[in-house]
Amino acid sequence: GLFGSMYRRADQEGEMLNTPHSMQQDSLDQTQRNEAPTPSGVPPSSRHTHVETLFGQEAAAGAEEEGDEEKLARLGPKEQLLVVSCWLTLKEVGLTLGATMGAVPLDSERYLTRPQLIESGNLLLDIIFSTLHNGAIEKARLGFQRLCERLLRCPRAHIRFLPSEWLDRLLERLPAPDVPVVRRSSQLSFSILAILDAEVAGTARPLLARAMLTLIAAAERGVAGQGAGGELRSRVHALNILRHLFLDTTLAKEVAAFIPDALILTIKGFAADSWAVRNSSTLCFSVLLNRAMGGGTKRMSFTPGEFFLRYPTLCPGLLARLAVATANLEPGNGANAGQEEMHPELQPVLVLLSNLAPSQHVRDDLAHLAAFVPPVRQCLAHRNEMVRAMAARALVSFIPAASAPTAIDATLLGALRDPPPLTSPHAFRNNNLVHGFLEATRRLVRHQCGAPDLCADVAESLAARGDWH
Repeated sequence: GLFGSMYRRADQEGEMLNTPHSMQQDSLDQTQRNEAPTPSGVPPSSRHTHVETLFGQEAAAGAEEEGDEEKLARLGPKEQLLVVSCWLTLKEVGLTLGATMGAVPLDSERYLTRPQLIESGNLLLDIIFSTLHNGAIEKARLGFQRLCERLLRCPRAHIRFLPSEWLDRLLERLPAPDVPVVRRSSQLSFSILAILDAEVAGTARPLLARAMLTLIAAAERGVAGQGAGGELRSRVHALNILRHLFLDTTLAKEVAAFIPDALILTIKGFAADSWAVRNSSTLCFSVLLNRAMGGGTKRMSFTPGEFFLRYPTLCPGLLARLAVATANLEPGNGANAGQEEMHPELQPVLVLLSNLAPSQHVRDDLAHLAAFVPPVRQCLAHRNEMVRAMAARALVSFIPAASAPTAIDATLLGALRDPPPLTSPHAFRNNNLVHGFLEATRRLVRHQCGAPDLCADVAESLAARGDWH
């Protein structure tokens, strides 16, 4: 196994003992390669000899009971029955070990010694890393978490640090080629999550802090080594593990401090060369966005001021990513404005900003948030309609209600004083700009001009523009 497999021992005759793990591995040889079952009339391969022998012994033992073989045949193919039985056995093994760890005292070596505890942890990790069934992985994860809980609270210092050693070994396996990324890196994720959930609640949680810093660094730069593709594998694994950690409700308060750094690195991941990194960044970003907005089934409505007061370190990083995403857009209201290709990082930034609630007023200490307005306004001329729509939603959040009439008159409709003639070759391109400004004006009037005096100011501004507007 990957973690020692110390539970396999040779018997007195030198043969290996049959364990649920070994039986499952043999029975999965055919199903993992998606091969068809052996046709009738063809002798079974050597790897299935023990399967035929096993069921032959079952049939012989129950020969006096009529219909046993027919009952087995109706349940399904023999290999499939064996695989299901192995999965069920592994689930019970995980639960049994978890229950044992919860009941046996660990204050002395009277019941369990240090090698036996290491052997139990290695067995549970082997089940997690060698099983493709989510149910078996989940039950082994619960047993491993229970073991780590008892170890972290044990008065014996030489075994209290075993979960820390397991965590280091798991983080070292991020670039390993034999750890698959299928199922969103569930094997690494469940193992690390079990250790972090086992820490004492309400304390500093040093294991969580160390794991988060390591995973964020690996997700951003990767971990070199262990053959070709190690850096790419480590980035994908780290992003998938971070997604699981931010999804875990037990760690919701503790991981909130890492949301700004994780958001920035997932936004950068949208522009990665590898599809696997982009895909994992997208999945992690959706979870982070939900957590940043309050999490749960019902999101909270944060204004830009409230949001960036909650995550102050996110403001400069988000401004930097927005500047990078809009650097290729032509400034101003020219005929070629917004005709460039959309930068990959532009979509997540606009999605985040468009989820913020409109502001009624701006505090003096939050005046720096006005720096978001020029690059967002620049996106109103983009040739992609959804970019213009998201930019219009985001712009509303940064213009307070008292400043809405002035913004409409000066920066939106006021910028359309001299439209090109309909016969101009750039008339269609200019229509994108007109649509974006009108969409932003419509949203500002709907959300920020509810008061009668503000509506009168906007109507007066529109009337002063003549029939072009």
